[in-house]
Formats: sequence, structure tokens, C-alpha cells
Amino acid sequence: MLHSQRNAQRGGLAHHLDGLTLEWVLDGMLGKKALQNRIVDKAAVETLLDYLYRHAGMDAGFLHFYLGKEKVSFNSVGDAFAGWLICIEYVHDPKKESYLLLLQPLCKVSRVLRKTCGRLLDYLRDRYPDTYAEKANLLETRLKRALGQLQPEDSGNVDVFDREAVRLDEEEMASHSPSTYIEAKALPAVLGHSRLQIRLQIVPEALNRPTFVHRDAIALGLRVLDRNDIRLSMKEAIGGTLLNQQVRLPLGGEWVELFFDLKGDRNEWVLVEVFQSDGAELVKSLVLPDCFAVSSQSQDPPPVVVAIAENQWQAEIDDPAIREVFMHLQTHGSLTESELIHMLGSPRNARRFTRDFDELVKKVPFSVRIETNSSGKRYVRQDG
Repeated sequence: MLHSQRNAQRGGLAHHLDGLTLEWVLDGMLGKKALQNRIVDKAAVETLLDYLYRHAGMDAGFLHFYLGKEKVSFNSVGDAFAGWLICIEYVHDPKKESYLLLLQPLCKVSRVLRKTCGRLLDYLRDRYPDTYAEKANLLETRLKRALGQLQPEDSGNVDVFDREAVRLDEEEMASHSPSTYIEAKALPAVLGHSRLQIRLQIVPEALNRPTFVHRDAIALGLRVLDRNDIRLSMKEAIGGTLLNQQVRLPLGGEWVELFFDLKGDRNEWVLVEVFQSDGAELVKSLVLPDCFAVSSQSQDPPPVVVAIAENQWQAEIDDPAIREVFMHLQTHGSLTESELIHMLGSPRNARRFTRDFDELVKKVPFSVRIETNSSGKRYVRQDG
């Protein structure tokens, strides 16, 4: 019963957050008590992180880099989110060049999320100039800490991002020699959920190499091998931390048991690949030799139009703004009405989108439902 109550509370918080503006949430993370009073436990923090990922793109990989060994809490998430907004602006500034391996994933953030982050950063600068300066200095300090202590005479002459790029390039070179590897094995399904065990191991000889780079944990994901038409959804990680379809595993730790579902157009068996999901590519992917069962999404006859190949559907939508709306939904799962208006350029274009919605959604390889709440419409991708 307690577990059910917590799930209900978490669902209520998610619904509450989706009814707020991002500016209001940012205000709450910067000190207003109304939001902080609702983030009372780990589950609530994870719900907040999921909200920030869907609406601003901040993912588990960036959070882990920014916080390091610091405990994930309401306040630390607020610091990390300010750092995320600043970094998004940095990597998309045409006057600057960044070769940071760490920040390369930020370059792939969609245009609508970049605009959202830019709007929030302007809001932070204008509304809280002292707080902005504090958060910017905190980000600089954390980056310098990751690089090692700078000499006083160097501190004014060294670009932190350039130094970080050099360090991460060196780490990438060190990772080319096998030092960490994935172990995984299939387990019998339980209550309709597929299962496997997974852990990260360190090659003993690698510990003595001067180039060995130690990490506390690495984020891993699952995907179906060579089958983009099948949706894989991780449900639970026993012994690990599951967030945004990534499971974070300690190096040299115990086995972690993963529960996941596979959905497709028909019942079949497929191969599953374990891969590093944070973009650093420090660990070689592993394809399990066992096959896993795919469940049909429905018993209805297959549609006349066969499943659209990866990215092929984009050519079916002529309007680039509408095409980007569905690309955003495919990647991030949801879109608010205000974000839709911002993306399409005007309320009139948004109304036209709603009018033509039933025809447009037929052109994409996933379903979308429209929810209505006190703050307006919300478009949500259906996972099948």
C-alpha cells in the first residue's frame, strides 16, 4: 500500500509540474518554498529530473558529471540545471569553438529545447543577476576541479573549456585499450517482463596503467539490434539506478537485474544490445547471444501502411517547423501548448496544427495523444 501511495504521489507531482511554466519552476528551484515543499524525497527528485529532461533536455549524464560524488538533492539539481543552461548557450555560441567530448551531446539538443534554454537563461540573468553570477562561478569552479588545481598565475589565462577538452581527449585515447567491459546474461521472463543481469568489470592489468582513467559509474542503455521498429522500455533496475531509460552501474560492482519490455507489430524474438548511453564511448557494446520475446502492441490487423523506416517519415512532412515538432516528440516524449506556439511561430500556426493533427500524425511512426489541463493542451507520444 505504501508503494502504491508513493506512486500516486509521484504521478500527482508530475501532473502538477506539467501544469506550470518553466519560469515558475526555475523560480522554485532558486529559493521559492512552494516547489521545494513538494520535493520531499528521492522519488520526487527523480520526477523533477524527468520533467527537466523532457522540457529542457538535461540528462543523467550531465547531472552525474556536474555533481560528481555530491548527493542528488533538490538544491544540487537546481545548481546543475543552471549549469546546464549556461553550457547550452556556450556550445551553441558561433563565436566560440568547443571540442569537449563531454559537451558534444549538448550540440544535439533540438532547436526548440535550445530556444527554451536560452529563454530561461535570459530570465535568470534579468530576474536574478546575482544568482546568475553565482551559478556561473560555481560551474567554472566545478570544471576547474575536474581538471585539477590550477596555479594562481595560470588562472586568468586558461580557458577552462579548452583545458577540459585536452583532458577528455587524453582520457579517450586511454580508453582505446581495453580496461572496462560489460558482462551480461539473460534470465527467464517474470510476469511478462524480460530480464537480464548486467555488470561492469575492470581488467585487472588496467589498474596499473598510467593512462587508466577511473570512474565511479557509467550509464548504460539497452536497444534492439538492427530493429528500429521495436520499442524497448526499461521498467526496473534491482541493484542499480534507473533514470531516463539509462541505468548507472558502478565499475567492478555486483550484478544488477534489469526488467524490460519489447513491443512491436507482431510476436517475435530479437537480439538485444547493451551499450554506453552517455555518449562517451568508453565501453564496447555487447550483444547478448540469447533472444528476447517481443509482444505485439495490439491484436488488430496490421495497418495498410507498413512501419516507416527510421527517419524516412521526415520526408513525408513538407513543413520543416511541423517536422521538427514531431522530431521533438519522438526524442523527448511530450510538448506543451506554449512550446508548440513558440516552435511554430504563432498561435495561428498552432491552431492550424491542431486542426490538421489527425492527418499529420498518420505520417509518423508513433502515436500521439492530446491532453488538456488548466494550462492548456499537452501533446504526448504514446509508447504503445
